[in-house]
Amino acid sequence: MAVYTIHFAKVGEFGLDQAGIESELQDWFGEVIRLYRPRGVYNSVAFSWHTGEAEIVVPDREIIVYMMNSRRRSLWRRFGLESTPPEDGAGITMVNNGLSCCEVYCGCRSSRFISETVFHEVLHNKTGWEDSRLHRRGGVASEDSTSITGAEVAVGQEDYYNSNYGTTRPTGATFRRLLCRGVLTETVGSSILTRRNYRDMALHLTDRRPQWGRGLIPSPTISLDSVDPLEGL
Repeated sequence: MAVYTIHFAKVGEFGLDQAGIESELQDWFGEVIRLYRPRGVYNSVAFSWHTGEAEIVVPDREIIVYMMNSRRRSLWRRFGLESTPPEDGAGITMVNNGLSCCEVYCGCRSSRFISETVFHEVLHNKTGWEDSRLHRRGGVASEDSTSITGAEVAVGQEDYYNSNYGTTRPTGATFRRLLCRGVLTETVGSSILTRRNYRDMALHLTDRRPQWGRGLIPSPTISLDSVDPLEGL
């Protein structure tokens, strides 16, 4: 049996807890393989990190996830889409001309949150499901998958949190903002992946989804360092 490889492409230079992300995903994809043995094809998972300016070519059952520190570095226009991307969210999966492209925005201190976002976007990519179908599946597939029940106020942030939120339990974008700014920290073992999430991933892990691998190649017209890579869209 073979190793299933997840390919990460770093768009630009920024700090990222690669080891922490790999550790979380190793556990979760290991569970996918342990529980369901996707068609008996894979027995382990590995990770490959790509930098530089070359095209990334991967087998069409494997996946590429573009990691960037800001939505302002989005590859949306370079991927060939003309409509405006959503204004919120921690990641996005796009399809164009039979090719899939995942982006995850890593301006967050929590490697678990980034890892959950990766798993969520890979679910979109591998299943081919749009938001209206995937987000009904619960757990990490939900639109606002990370829950306040799996977090606590970070040391040194108690006064700020209590004065601004008190007994309120922030959710959605507010929760993500507090987590990413380090006001909240996720508790050990708090990931909200469900058996259904594992099963959905396992059932589609061997699906053929050709990936777009040209995201690191410099564009003559769109700069990754532009403050507006969408060029006014």
